[in-house]
Amino acid sequence: MRKRHENRLYDLFDHVQYDGYAVAKCWKLLVWFGYERYTVGIRRDIQNYWTEWEDRDKNTDEELVFLRPKGSAGSDVIIMQKRYFVAEDSE
Repeated sequence: MRKRHENRLYDLFDHVQYDGYAVAKCWKLLVWFGYERYTVGIRRDIQNYWTEWEDRDKNTDEELVFLRPKGSAGSDVIIMQKRYFVAEDSE
């Protein structure tokens, strides 16, 4: 990852830390991490950066949740702290 992309990722992390979530364009994540498709590899990479991010408040969640509607690479990806994610009960 290039330094400028890493800085933008850390900007996203600021939002995740203080707002509980951040929204990123899927295509940007693909470019930043050098992937052709949105895969579990990107989520793992982001999670690793989050865990190692030295500015992260230690009271924030270790684990992130990634939400993305099915569709094209132009869609948004929501990155949030796990504590703010509430799964709907399916009945």
